[in-house]
Amino acid sequence: MSLFWRGYAGVLVVTVCLFIGFGADAAARDDTSAVEPEPASSDVKARMEKLTQIQQDLRDDKPAKAAEKLREFAKGMTPELALAIIREVGYEPFEDLIAQGGDFRRTALNISALARHATFKELTDPEAIRAAVSDFLEGGRKSGPAYRLLKDRVGEFSVQYLLEAWNKSSDYGVKTQIEMVLTTLGPRVVPPMIAALDTDDALLKIVLIEVLSKHGDWRAAAKLRRIAADENMTQATRQVAMKACDRIVRAHLGAGADKYSAAQLYTMIAEDYLANRSSKIRNVIPRYYLNEGTRFFTWSMRDGVLVARQIPRFAYNYEMAITMAARAIELDPSNQRASDVIVCARLAEIVGGQIILDYDEAMKNEMLTEAERGAISAALDSARAGRPKALARGLRSLCGALHLALKYHLDAAAVECIDAIAALPAAPYTDFIPADEKEANTEEKYGDSLTLALRVGGRRVRFRAAIALARIASSKRFVNMELVPDLLLKAMEETGAVRVLVVHPDAETRNLLRLSLGALGYEVILAGDSTEGIAAARDFPAPDIIIVHNRLDLGTDHFIVMLRDNRATSETPVLIISRGDEESLKDDKIRFSYNPVKGFIVDPADEETLAKQLSAFKKAGSWEVKQNLITVRAAAEALSALDPHHATLDLLPYVDRIIALARGQRDLTARVSAMVALGNWEFDKALKPARVVLADASAPRDLRAAAARAIGLILRGKAETDEETFGILLAALGSDDPVISGATGRALASAPLTAEQRSRIPEK
Repeated sequence: MSLFWRGYAGVLVVTVCLFIGFGADAAARDDTSAVEPEPASSDVKARMEKLTQIQQDLRDDKPAKAAEKLREFAKGMTPELALAIIREVGYEPFEDLIAQGGDFRRTALNISALARHATFKELTDPEAIRAAVSDFLEGGRKSGPAYRLLKDRVGEFSVQYLLEAWNKSSDYGVKTQIEMVLTTLGPRVVPPMIAALDTDDALLKIVLIEVLSKHGDWRAAAKLRRIAADENMTQATRQVAMKACDRIVRAHLGAGADKYSAAQLYTMIAEDYLANRSSKIRNVIPRYYLNEGTRFFTWSMRDGVLVARQIPRFAYNYEMAITMAARAIELDPSNQRASDVIVCARLAEIVGGQIILDYDEAMKNEMLTEAERGAISAALDSARAGRPKALARGLRSLCGALHLALKYHLDAAAVECIDAIAALPAAPYTDFIPADEKEANTEEKYGDSLTLALRVGGRRVRFRAAIALARIASSKRFVNMELVPDLLLKAMEETGAVRVLVVHPDAETRNLLRLSLGALGYEVILAGDSTEGIAAARDFPAPDIIIVHNRLDLGTDHFIVMLRDNRATSETPVLIISRGDEESLKDDKIRFSYNPVKGFIVDPADEETLAKQLSAFKKAGSWEVKQNLITVRAAAEALSALDPHHATLDLLPYVDRIIALARGQRDLTARVSAMVALGNWEFDKALKPARVVLADASAPRDLRAAAARAIGLILRGKAETDEETFGILLAALGSDDPVISGATGRALASAPLTAEQRSRIPEK
């Protein structure tokens, strides 16, 4: 068996260890339900006796009796009761049930999920962890037990609260004590500390770098190298990061550590995750960490708070390999090794029969069988042995994964698949995309999921699909190709603001909400009745939040059901406007106590309360500022790269929108790319706005240079250059900025000028 799966030996024992680990379901959602009471000791004892009887019946070869008692044993099982039983009897009885297979195995795994849920609630209670941190820092008799609780049970979840205590304290001794405990908590706390490096606190960033240096964990190397190379960081931060990175890299790679860039280190770490390397040279996941069960999380910093997302153990390495490889590609788009990592990871998922895209759902399935693990191992070996074959199979696999992601509304996974497809060498693979219906297309094309992504999914999915297709298939006709230019422009026009749809029969209230929400930074869409509301909700781009009156013309209940039954709006949070007394509000809460209703607005005029209510859904959509910027620039690059002489995509119907983009107040990259596209396509209509931009001395340098180039390309197809245009070019030629004057000089060199006009051009 390959190295990738050696860490999974003894899978049955590890599976049962899930009982004392954390739960994926609980990690991924906010549980606001009431805490269950402690199970009665008599109930625990009765269940334990029933479990003993089941074991005896199995030993006596009486499976039917055992199955009947198993149903009684599992009936009415709560998370707290499951955890209490596990703590009393250990995992051995459940290991026997798993080995039996069938209903015995399923019941054991279901009970394990309940126990994990209870454990997660118990061990991630903020107040309990804060109390443990406080007890530890105060010293005395409580200090030892508190430290053991943080180290042995809470683990990585203690990092956020230790950092919180560090920020609050002004005592140097307390801060030093926190730094020491972060160093001794073990490798499990390394991932959240790496995520915490995104803090805006420069002093805390340096402290974290020094602590990670003491850990010497290979996983921190690439992030530290990236900080060391970031010119936006302070000199002190960069120097500390460089020393820490060199120390870690030298320990794992030997001499010459400073020659590796952040992109190279990310790629190497991605390859290590994919191969599950755990050796004396590069220890990605320490062995004893692997054997502890299912404490596998990815961490990120959001609004100053560390956020964890659990991933099933058998999917963890794939996720981390893809994440690290994606970061490597972000730094170096030509990094083929990183692209191969993504392909191999997706390929392994497909071949193994487990599309590990929706991780929470995957946790509900049974563990991979030995045959499936063997298939994955063989696929990885094959991919490493023959790269072209691996890439070809990987491309088909990525399309299959994209199809499932679209089917089950997994937008984040769909974006990953699309970006991985776009990162592959394009030339050999353009034939996998189905041709336009107007052409003969008898051969089955497995790239139909990529063209389908232009019409389904969230904004990011559609935008990334348009970008990918503009890059790899712009020279051939393909299905849905007419959507690509529009989506590229919509991506470049995207503001990143959260969209709110207001459905209310009263025009005054609608306008009041439009003004209030607009002042809070939301993009507002208005509808006066159910029909308009449904049409607006299903339109693209769809709203991120819907506010609806509790008495619509066709019934608010019916309206919400229509939202819930449509894939484009099924997950969109809904807030109900419930104006009236407390009794009416109480009735509405009972009446609308189902998804996707998430809250109630009593007074739309109360802007402060409205802001608080909607702030919880700021992240409801698939859009975030950073991702918005990445997509805007990728779309801009794709638009400017379209060749009018070879591309089958037509930008002529969109010339007005492109001009508006170039002259608007959007991202500078988008404006420059729009101006470049106007020049490449030699649109006569763009000549005047390009002249305005070039003549504007306050316009950004790159935009003015692009305008000069566009003017030169447009004039190239004309018989003469008018005096106004020539005068603007002549003035720009005298600019002190060499970029602007150089671009203008090239434009004049290609423009059709009269002898008199040429005589007026300075000698230089």
